[in-house]
Amino acid sequence: VNSLARQLRHIDGRDCGRSAIEGSKSVVSNPADYLLRLLPTDGAPVTVVVDALDEALRPQDITTALLLPLARQAERPNSQLRLLVATRDDERLHGLLAPARNAGGCTDLSTIAPEAVCQDVTAYVKRLLAADGPYAAGALRPVRDALAKAIADTLTGPGNNGQAPDSDVLQWGEFLTAGLYAHSLPARPLPGTAEEATALGRAVPRS
Repeated sequence: VNSLARQLRHIDGRDCGRSAIEGSKSVVSNPADYLLRLLPTDGAPVTVVVDALDEALRPQDITTALLLPLARQAERPNSQLRLLVATRDDERLHGLLAPARNAGGCTDLSTIAPEAVCQDVTAYVKRLLAADGPYAAGALRPVRDALAKAIADTLTGPGNNGQAPDSDVLQWGEFLTAGLYAHSLPARPLPGTAEEATALGRAVPRS
């Protein structure tokens, strides 16, 4: 809550020191109202992103005290708030997930076709490699493209036994694993050909 509050104050250009002291009791007693009072009254809507809710120490408490009130505010017409929550399907979070599903606001990533996931991971890795570092050079585009495709194919394709990878194998998720691997690549020797890049991409860890 304190982190979100600091970001909202920064967006609205408010003084952080005094506001933080005055709001300290409100954070404890009513965190949702505290954050809602910090929303800007004009300009573009603010999007609050909460990732891995199911991995929190007390996800039900977070949902009840913070996320459900924020969700109700976000549903109001002309609201300045948008709320995006990422979580596994967890019975403890039924109170948050059920209304989202009923309103058509829930996207189940597990239902997306593997081919689409592969394409998205490929595009994601290409962007990472092209942004900066030794792979960003225009002349290395064939190497970059082959490397990105091999990483995506390995993470989203069949396992060593020819079967689709078990959901438990990629405990970090395809995108996170691909991102971590891509960020480690500058410390490795730069492949000189597309074939070498493909071999390097296939070495991405799957567990």
